[in-house]
Amino acid sequence: MTQQVFTARGARAMDKAAADALAADAAVKQAAAASALVQVERERAMLAQQLRREEAETRQAEQAQQAREAEAARKAKSAEKARRRAEGKARRAELLGALGSRRALLVTVLVIAASMAIAWPAQAGYFEAAGMGRAGLLAPIVIEGPTWLAAILVGHATAHQARTWVYRAATFLFASVAAGINFEHGSQTRTMLGIVYGLASLTGVAAWELYVHSARQAHTKRTPAERRRAAHRRLSYPLVYRRAVRLSRATGMDIEQAWPMAWRTVHGADVGVRAKDLGKQNDAMAKVADAYDNQSVITLPGAQLTAMHLAQAARTWQLGAERRPATPQVNPAIPPATRNPRKPRLPMPTGAKKAASATARKSAADPVAAEQERVRAAQRYAAAKTAGTPLSYPQLAAEFGKSKEWARQAVLGHGGLHAA
Repeated sequence: MTQQVFTARGARAMDKAAADALAADAAVKQAAAASALVQVERERAMLAQQLRREEAETRQAEQAQQAREAEAARKAKSAEKARRRAEGKARRAELLGALGSRRALLVTVLVIAASMAIAWPAQAGYFEAAGMGRAGLLAPIVIEGPTWLAAILVGHATAHQARTWVYRAATFLFASVAAGINFEHGSQTRTMLGIVYGLASLTGVAAWELYVHSARQAHTKRTPAERRRAAHRRLSYPLVYRRAVRLSRATGMDIEQAWPMAWRTVHGADVGVRAKDLGKQNDAMAKVADAYDNQSVITLPGAQLTAMHLAQAARTWQLGAERRPATPQVNPAIPPATRNPRKPRLPMPTGAKKAASATARKSAADPVAAEQERVRAAQRYAAAKTAGTPLSYPQLAAEFGKSKEWARQAVLGHGGLHAA
């Protein structure tokens, strides 16, 4: 075993080595601490820089958001101003439209107000001077008040399509009384003043009547042509018109729909056909037939051949007329009715029975004239076709006052002539 010898010099060397090691360790630790401190400072600087960057980005984002909010607020304010301007413009246009559509009413109200401003004080002064005192101020309400009450009721009845003659009569009755009082009051001073006072009581009522009449004409569904036709019918055919009005009220149908039914009820035939017209037509046709028998007729070249064939057919028929039995030329049921077993037939009007009986008697009494009438019908049919305006069987029947079957038989009975 080796024995270690410790000397003072070795001890000092060992102490020095230990101290150097401790110093080196301390230096290493100090360097590590310094390095750690530097790293911390570096990280702190980086963190501070990142924070500053984030703060800058946040400020930029806030500024951008504020700018967007300011732009949105500006746009919203502009839109609100535009909306308000549009609403104001629309209200002004609506107001102008309302004033334009009601300008007649405004002028009417202005005329009424002016007439009342003249008439009412005149009446109040008249009754106050007549001895009523202060109570005379209420007199215009008793006289002019019912006038305008009745006038307002006229407008209300017109709006609801009710009868207005009662309210109109009351309006003009009270207005006439007021006009008479005002004329009496004004004429005491001067005749012209009395006339002005009297017209003041009538002018407002007349203006209101004109406005109500205009409003009724504007809201009616009839055109001016339809109104003129209705006035012509009322004046020319009063019986048929009254019957059509009754049918319209009873059934709810339009007056145009009720007119043919009313005509058939009164005259027993289609619209435009009357018994006396048929008699005149038959007399004229007889005269034309005599003219054809006694003298030649110059026709157009296009219809001359047809006329020759028709005349030849008439002469041929006359030669054999005595050998043929007479047959009625029309069905006694005039106007012709559609034979439908599922629908009951209406009773024949008196006018239709008379026309049918007269036609049957003429056919049986004079078969030659009856056949000549068929020939004339065929001639009329051929002439219309040649002229480019062909007639239907109902139209041809209406011209001759016969039935559709009679017209068809007349044309088909001379088919060869028609074809020629």
